[in-house]
Amino acid sequence: MKVIVTAGGTYGHINPALSLILHLKTKKLHDILLVSPNEELKENLAKENILTYVIANCKINTHSIMTFIRSIFRLFKAMGSCFNILRLEKPQVVIGFGGYASFPLVMAACILRIPAAIHEQNVSMGRANRLLSYFVKKVLVSFEETKKFAALTHSGTGKKTVLVGNPIRPQMKRMDKKKALEYLGLDSELFTVLVMGGTAGAHNINEKFIEALGQIENDKLQVIHITGQRDLELARRTYAKMGFKNKVVGFSDQISYMFSAADILISRAGASTISEISYFKLPAILIPYPYAGAHQLANAKVLVGRNQALMIEEKNLNSRNLGSYIVDFINDPVKLDALREGFTRSKTGNKEGRDLDNNNILLAVNRLADELLMLVKKRNPNEI
Repeated sequence: MKVIVTAGGTYGHINPALSLILHLKTKKLHDILLVSPNEELKENLAKENILTYVIANCKINTHSIMTFIRSIFRLFKAMGSCFNILRLEKPQVVIGFGGYASFPLVMAACILRIPAAIHEQNVSMGRANRLLSYFVKKVLVSFEETKKFAALTHSGTGKKTVLVGNPIRPQMKRMDKKKALEYLGLDSELFTVLVMGGTAGAHNINEKFIEALGQIENDKLQVIHITGQRDLELARRTYAKMGFKNKVVGFSDQISYMFSAADILISRAGASTISEISYFKLPAILIPYPYAGAHQLANAKVLVGRNQALMIEEKNLNSRNLGSYIVDFINDPVKLDALREGFTRSKTGNKEGRDLDNNNILLAVNRLADELLMLVKKRNPNEI
């Protein structure tokens, strides 16, 4: 079975796409290609013998008439490239993981009547996926709440919407907390906070968290902080000056150790982060990114509603309220235990909780692959 996977340029779209690609590759029964505007992926995937086509990022820009016209031109140019790719490669199925860059390939596949599916990582569907949902054969979603959203969007979509979950990165593995702390050079007796702001860090979160440390004694807390490159040296100097035990990095490939070592996470609320929080059963203080259609706000509300996280909206974020939450958790462990219990309740509770339990997260990539296989079998059983 030949599969073409396409994903937008950000890692929120790319990570689940890569999870599916690597999963299919292990089966050794499938020919897999990736289409994306992310050029660095081409070299990385070449090492795995996976062919990558790089296309232009065709995000529609409405800032002015001229930028709108240029973006429409780029979209049609990308569509032309995608028609050529599809005619050359002749895939049996196409799947898009969202972002504007995935739109032209999935749309071209629909026009050529190649079976196509989309995967939505967030609770609320992005614009590209929302439009594509009218034309594709399957709408694969990560949250139970998204099924309701799709059913309300227009008649028909709800019937072809399937809950599969959001695949986590293959390298994400739970491990013993003491071993993780020892590996990171941290103290097993101290309360441990993990702070991160997404792929490039988040300056406002970094700044407010460092200010909040003024409310906390340095013998009560240690910090794992993924700052992004911009704030890396400032954070290192500040922690050294204040005397907090720390592990500070701009970026890390040791994320499994960090999640396993932490008592609580302070982060944005991207879809991949939500799934990883649930997999590690890690209580969180979520500070959703307020732009990009407010997708992260809807994501955060899911965990808050299941009593697995607290949320501070960006407009309300300050060092005082952030610091008070941390002090509360240090001084009253029962409050942290209550959030941990939220993960246990979701596993055995209503259906809105089971989409994020550990088994469903681990099986998400299998479900994605199975849905693609069913699409191909439905069209022609002899093509597999």
